[in-house]
This record gives sequence, structure tokens and C-alpha cells, in this order.
Amino acid sequence: MAAKKILIMDDAKDMLSIYSDMLSKYGYTVSAAQTPEDCLRIARATAPDLILLDVVMPGMDGGTVARHLMEDPRLSSIPVIFLTSMVSPEEAAAVYKPGARMYISKASHPSEIVAAIRKVIG
Repeated sequence: MAAKKILIMDDAKDMLSIYSDMLSKYGYTVSAAQTPEDCLRIARATAPDLILLDVVMPGMDGGTVARHLMEDPRLSSIPVIFLTSMVSPEEAAAVYKPGARMYISKASHPSEIVAAIRKVIG
């Protein structure tokens, strides 16, 4: 079975590197975008299985990027997990409702992030 593809958007290069390295070690194929525009372009070109979006971005925030994804019929079925430093893991878990977008704290342990990804795409 082919590796699941994950696209990560974060404006901090170090965070992109950390997430890319971590998810690659778990067998995922990872693409990275430092800008919302790059994220949308890469999503259209690669059709990832999941997109991790930083919430707070300069210019277009993660919520706006998610809205653009939902409006594109080719991308609307791609699950999105928001990464944020604005909530604790407990608050993020409380926000999640089945079928809704998921929020994960950037302070979460890598195993929690991977567990959330596995919950969504295996």
C-alpha cells in the first residue's frame, strides 16, 4: 500500500522541518508549504490525504485556507487538522466533534499528533 500523503502549512520553517521529519519517520509522504498560496497550489497538484494547517498565518489564516479547500470540488473531501499554539491539548480535544475539523495544540507530544492523524486517515 502506498504511503499516505500529508501536506503541512506553517509559516515557521523550523516547525515545518520538525513536523516533516516526525511524520516521515512514521511512514507518511510529506509536503510542506510556508505560505497559504503555496499550500493551495501544492494541494491542487498533489491531492494529499490530509492537510495540517497552522491557524495563525500572515495574510490568509488557516481557517481561510480551509474555506478555499472546501470550495474547490477537487479538494473539498481532504480532511484538515488545524495546528495551533492558541489552545491546550485539553481545549483542543473539547473542541473536536466527529465530522468537524480537528484542532491540535502545537505543544502536543508527537505521539498525540500522529494518533490524531491515524484517527483521521489511518
